[in-house]
Amino acid sequence: MTRITGLLVLLTFCTVLAACGGGTMGSSGSQNNVGPTAITNASSAATMTNRWASPSCAVQVALATNGEFRFAVTDTSGTTYSGGGTWVASGKDSATINFGGAGIFFLSVGSLAGIHGSTSQKSFTSVVTILSSNGTQGSGTCTFSLVDGAISL
Repeated sequence: MTRITGLLVLLTFCTVLAACGGGTMGSSGSQNNVGPTAITNASSAATMTNRWASPSCAVQVALATNGEFRFAVTDTSGTTYSGGGTWVASGKDSATINFGGAGIFFLSVGSLAGIHGSTSQKSFTSVVTILSSNGTQGSGTCTFSLVDGAISL
């Protein structure tokens, strides 16, 4: 009976571990695919040659390893607002965007939450919060693909 109980405990543990994904970065150095560090695509804004685009959400973003951030948001009338700032990790899978007290943009990206994917995979999903000049505009889950070309400011 003890042997069966031990086997059941081990089987339950393995099932739970598999359901949770077993972690994102092992000691073997496998690619991190969770959080903002997994989706950086340049060392600085000056070296950005590509960007993340989500056509269904009308949002484009780029994150540099030095903390610089670029965005472009297109409203329903087709007007595109672009700008830059900095990003900081918030939790293990999210990034908060800072505009250094400016916040002047009519539409901007306020945060990326639940980031899953990576630069090496050339795609990621995230809950994106869009801010307007008078507060939060809204948020939704967006799927991004890595495309050529930097975001024009």
